Amino acid sequence: MKAVFSLALDNHDLSRLRSCQGKLAGRWLEALPTSWMLALKPCDFRLAASLRLGDPLPFAAGVSTCECNANIDRRGYHLLTCKFGGGPVWAHNCVVSGWADCVGDAGLVCKVEPRYEYVNNDNRPDIVAFGSGTGECFDLDISLAHPWSSEASRRSAVEDGAAAFFREKISKYRTCQRSAGSTAKFIPIVAEHFGRWGQSALDFLQSLGRVVERAEGRAQKNIFLRYWRRRLSVLIQYCNSNVITHKLSRPCFGS
Repeated sequence: MKAVFSLALDNHDLSRLRSCQGKLAGRWLEALPTSWMLALKPCDFRLAASLRLGDPLPFAAGVSTCECNANIDRRGYHLLTCKFGGGPVWAHNCVVSGWADCVGDAGLVCKVEPRYEYVNNDNRPDIVAFGSGTGECFDLDISLAHPWSSEASRRSAVEDGAAAFFREKISKYRTCQRSAGSTAKFIPIVAEHFGRWGQSALDFLQSLGRVVERAEGRAQKNIFLRYWRRRLSVLIQYCNSNVITHKLSRPCFGS
């Protein structure tokens, strides 16, 4: 790995490599396409591989200007993070849906964006999960972070998972307050665009595995974790690819 890092051309390359070596970041490469949730279309796989390797994106030749009038870098940062066209919002909602399925598969009851349970209804978590067997309640805040963003770029080049860690610390939902009071545990679920998940997300997934183990045994826990580690990894690549291809296909791009 040190030899690979020595070939990095700049801080962007260093932060990409650190993100790509994170837990679950490469599990999409191990996933057998036995269902559509574990599969990537050939064009999506090609794009995901280009992002991982730091290669110029395929399909982007000749496109230089975004609909927001910003210049487009060939390695996809602007395309993934530009808010014009709603790409980041769509990707966020897609990841929320994936985690809701994961929580439900572990046997917890969950609500997506619950209303009227918080003092400020505009400041509520993405998912509320409740364990009927344990009585535990979790407020999940889902977000995506890019290692090249201005607030994390310097640290991401020298610290593993810096972008996810920074986003976990600044979550706006830390101040959410239930109307009737609550002992719910707040969990920030953060994924970096190159595939690394934040430590809170990894710990929460492991805790879901323990829920499954108590209910169905260790063998089923291993099946659950193996499946969801791959599916969540595929999900990030699916979101990346669809956001980028949607942006590139919009007729209002210039060149």
